[in-house]
Amino acid sequence: QAAPSEEELGLRRQQWEASLADNRGEGGDSLATWCAYIKWTQESYAAGGKISQLLPLLERAAFSFKDDGQYANDVRYLR
Repeated sequence: QAAPSEEELGLRRQQWEASLADNRGEGGDSLATWCAYIKWTQESYAAGGKISQLLPLLERAAFSFKDDGQYANDVRYLR
């Protein structure tokens, strides 16, 4: 199977961003959505680099939950 094109990756990234904006999460668990988005990014941009935008994504995830006590001891957040 051919690797997805940049256009396909961009569309999927927009879908992830929409999920975050809607705060749907899996069963109301928005951290699950962040974790899945981060995993998708790591897998889809295995070579890493600036194009993956992984570092800004991790920073956004960390700041999204920094004052949320619900996730303070959640191992997914600590990773």
